[in-house]
Amino acid sequence: MANKDDLTKSTKDLINNEKNKKIKKEPIHKISDKDKIKELQNEIEDLKKQRLIDLANIDNKRKQYETDFVERQKYAVSSFIKNLLPAFDMFSSTLNSSNVSPELKNWLKGFEMIEKMFIQEFNNVGVTEIEIKIGDDFNSNFHNAIETVKANDLKNGTIAKVLNKGYLINGRLLRPTNVVVVNNDIKKESIKNNKNTKNK
Repeated sequence: MANKDDLTKSTKDLINNEKNKKIKKEPIHKISDKDKIKELQNEIEDLKKQRLIDLANIDNKRKQYETDFVERQKYAVSSFIKNLLPAFDMFSSTLNSSNVSPELKNWLKGFEMIEKMFIQEFNNVGVTEIEIKIGDDFNSNFHNAIETVKANDLKNGTIAKVLNKGYLINGRLLRPTNVVVVNNDIKKESIKNNKNTKNK
């Protein structure tokens, strides 16, 4: 049996060991006031930067929304005008017809005024006619070739005839101009094709 002194000694040793452990622990560093101020200032700067980024993002979204809204407004009437154009073409071709009796000529003057009003309203919503002349180069961005024709007085790939006027809306294609395009090699091509079919 362990005597009383041995127990007391082992208890003291345990207490001393615990004290030594506490001493060996890293001391807690107190943050100085200057460091606290610096840390808070950094946090404030970060928050300011984040706020500026958020404000810039909001402003960009607002500008994008405004741009989209303006674009939608610009082209909102596109489908309506596109559907109206065939009727307008017939109206214009009737006015430009040479086979008109003298009695109808006075009536046509009134219809010409109506045509001018149509054109004015088209212009008000940004609709403009595609400018084109006989002999201009064919441009697939604005012209639609309906057929080709031989015309010795014109170059290949140029416009021989305008069938239907084309239109732009605020610079964007609404309807291409239907045209007849010059191809002076038509006979040569057809002869070659005939030869090829005979050889087969």
